[in-house]
Amino acid sequence: MMATVVAVAIVITVWIGHRNGLKAFPWPFVPEKAPVAASSVLQMNVNIPILSSQLRTSSEGWPLVSLSPKFHCPSFPFRTAVAVSSLGGWWLYCSLVYSKESLPPEALIFPTLWLCFFRLIIYCGGVAAPFNVFGRIASGRLLIPRHDKVFVTPLIALLLSVFGTILLRRTGLISVATVAGLAALILFVLFAGGPVMRTWLLTGAHRFQPASRHFTTKQALKPV
Repeated sequence: MMATVVAVAIVITVWIGHRNGLKAFPWPFVPEKAPVAASSVLQMNVNIPILSSQLRTSSEGWPLVSLSPKFHCPSFPFRTAVAVSSLGGWWLYCSLVYSKESLPPEALIFPTLWLCFFRLIIYCGGVAAPFNVFGRIASGRLLIPRHDKVFVTPLIALLLSVFGTILLRRTGLISVATVAGLAALILFVLFAGGPVMRTWLLTGAHRFQPASRHFTTKQALKPV
């Protein structure tokens, strides 16, 4: 009995020490590149981690810059996503009330499509699926869960705009408030939906692509 108590105490002590050691470890080991914490949401600098822009500011070259750790991949916290999406819906509501114009819910589908496309550019800039469409058909793996998960959030947002429009039309609840609320809900899905950028870049099932020669220098594309 005493041996079990001692073993449990040792495990707990080691676990606490290990956790404290990880918290105290200087993870951002490049201080000159460490970002300054923003004091508000409006001052957040959300960088788009496209490979071509990383190559322009990095001396490692491809593919070492893609394989290097991503310590500062920005992501929207849940509270920030709620605040920003609510603010977007409120601005739309105020602009419609001020202009005394009515906006049909169908008008949200096209902007949602563009926002989904822009989100995919952010996530898939410089990366691609492990194999192309012909490889999926030949291997029988039509779906790659660890890669195709990046399409789930844009698909949900697009379906939400379509079925939300149908629901508002069927129920007759079309008004400035409901259209603005639907727009806020779509923004919330796009901001808060997964996967997290850092998790996607480090654990996603994708392959890195070299950047275009038109957007990078010869030094960045120099073979290693």
